[in-house]
Amino acid sequence: MKKTQFKTDIHQIFLLTKRNFSDWGKNPRIWIPPTVASAILGPIASAVFKLEGTKLGAGMGTSGLVGQFDAISVMGSSPRVIMIIVLMHVILPAILTLLISEFMRKKGYIKFGDMKL
Repeated sequence: MKKTQFKTDIHQIFLLTKRNFSDWGKNPRIWIPPTVASAILGPIASAVFKLEGTKLGAGMGTSGLVGQFDAISVMGSSPRVIMIIVLMHVILPAILTLLISEFMRKKGYIKFGDMKL
């Protein structure tokens, strides 16, 4: 797996998600890994873990942590809630997106550098 700069990754995850729109137009297939991860994890988050939010946090993902703070405002800040939010909003999407993107790289559908800032 190719090394990436940790700082750049953090900025992309939490601050620059909208910046990637121009990259998505160059190779629309880079939309597939996060979209599939969301389609799988969204129903699990709401049906199994009963994650809730309001219209203010809907669709925000990790951009500025708006979705996470919104879920905390609705569900409270117990250790269980925080653990579920971190698991369903950060850890599992990252793992699932990575697995899907690595599969797509091996098939030649996407390549490293498609989302270069």
